[in-house]
Amino acid sequence: MAKFEFKFEALYKLRKMKQEQTERELAQRLNLHHQHLLQVEKINAQIDEHYNQIRQSRLVGNIQITGLIADRRYLNQLHAMKLHQIASLAKSRQLVDTARSKVAQAKKQTDIMTKLKEKMLQQYQKEMLKRETIELDDLANAKAAWQRRRTR
Repeated sequence: MAKFEFKFEALYKLRKMKQEQTERELAQRLNLHHQHLLQVEKINAQIDEHYNQIRQSRLVGNIQITGLIADRRYLNQLHAMKLHQIASLAKSRQLVDTARSKVAQAKKQTDIMTKLKEKMLQQYQKEMLKRETIELDDLANAKAAWQRRRTR
């Protein structure tokens, strides 16, 4: 009995590798997006911590203008860093969305090849079953003819 051979196996493997590559790219971009998100959270925590420090120490007793100006500059710097990180976060989000669509497209192409392979395998199995049935019928007919000749 002949072995099933998928004639598009090389193309199937190529598409599978392409899908895996796009999945790795997506993972890298998700990691970068997560890092940007952590940076934004870290800056938010620094801002909150500094506001709490100001409330607890600087607003009690004598208020020094130079201290308030320094605090305001520092907070403005933190807010600018936060805006920069938010812009980076939005850009990384777009990259993640692009990577996701590429993964979906690559998966679709791989699934098409998988379905084609399954369909061709089923056709092959049907053909083999048909050939086997024909061979068994021929054997049965030959045996019946042989027995008829023998009984004469």
